[in-house]
Amino acid sequence: MPKRGYKHLSIREDVFKRLEEVRDKYGFGSLGDAIAYLLRVEEEHKDLCKQLGTLTELLDKVTELLASRPLEEDVGKRIEELHSEVSSLSVRLDMLSRRAKELETRMKDYGRKRS
Repeated sequence: MPKRGYKHLSIREDVFKRLEEVRDKYGFGSLGDAIAYLLRVEEEHKDLCKQLGTLTELLDKVTELLASRPLEEDVGKRIEELHSEVSSLSVRLDMLSRRAKELETRMKDYGRKRS
């Protein structure tokens, strides 16, 4: 008779050996822990399959949208947008670089005045 909250389980020997391998491989203390692990992995697998299905649907929609619009036009527009953003960032970087040099000069001057 098993302890309260536990049940006996009859399985084939080959399945038993595979469970022992899982138990030993992952260092579980019992076959029950190995089974619990496998059940958790199975749940995660179902979730991943569901997410994969959602991603596949999204990919199909994106593919459909891309097929319905001229790609060269979109790529050209995006390149122009990115070029504009890069130019803007370059201007900001130049301003920050000048500001950093000014601050560095002020710090050196401040250090000389204190000496």
